[in-house]
Amino acid sequence: MAKTKYKEILQSEDPLKDKLAYLWDYHKWHLLIVVAVVSTIVFLINETADQPEAYFHMSVLGDEGEISEEQELEDELRELFGVDGEEEEVYVYFSLMGRLTERFQAHSSAGEYDLIVMSQEAFEQFGSTGGMHTLRVDESDDRDDYYLDQNGNPVGIAAEELDLFAGYSTLEDMVITIPRNAKRTDRTIELFETQGLQLELITPES
Repeated sequence: MAKTKYKEILQSEDPLKDKLAYLWDYHKWHLLIVVAVVSTIVFLINETADQPEAYFHMSVLGDEGEISEEQELEDELRELFGVDGEEEEVYVYFSLMGRLTERFQAHSSAGEYDLIVMSQEAFEQFGSTGGMHTLRVDESDDRDDYYLDQNGNPVGIAAEELDLFAGYSTLEDMVITIPRNAKRTDRTIELFETQGLQLELITPES
């Protein structure tokens, strides 16, 4: 019925203005939806294309955090690595336990994080249950500042051991871990070197 009416309007002798008015009235919602979808796709493509490639990606997972410190830490890491933010960038994200845990898990599973600093509570839930590199700092297998996984392997170290993190209230009493699926471990090792620490990532025996 609608198609018949549509055909009749187009074949009628009504002025072009009336025909266009009918077409707009009949199709306006379809057109608006198409425009909205296309605009969203274009926006997402531009956002992805314009976003610099990650040089180093750090996540902070805890119960509370000073959001202002996120940008400060990002700026300090950018300066430390000598990254200008044009083609490559340093990313730091603060996530709160509970509210943003799902986002944290999704990014972590995708191997996006090079270094994760987490609260001791979060370490018990995510860090000690597998998925983190076994660490050796300054060639020592036994340090008081190590945090152990369920098998007794050192997979974390107190965040305060890095002078870089001093002064950030969010990072107090936190634990540094390195995910096994991290893609840029060489830069994490470089970060430790800038802090006067020798970091070795131990490959588990098969």
